[in-house]
Amino acid sequence: MKNIMLSTYVKVENTIKGYADKVRNEKGSQSLEWIAIAAIVVIITGIISKAMKDTSIGTEFLNKFKNFIAEVGKTE
Repeated sequence: MKNIMLSTYVKVENTIKGYADKVRNEKGSQSLEWIAIAAIVVIITGIISKAMKDTSIGTEFLNKFKNFIAEVGKTE
């Protein structure tokens, strides 16, 4: 009886450790966060440019945003 209980305990403990290791693995989480931030910025920009489509403020905002994106993509 003691051996069965001990082997069951070891199996459960190893299973829990395996799941805990998977949860602790945070590879790529920072990239995912940056992608989410970029998506939010794009959505907000789209909403603002649609709402102010025919106004000078909307056009100016869109031009500034396009220039900003172009500057970010440049390599020196």
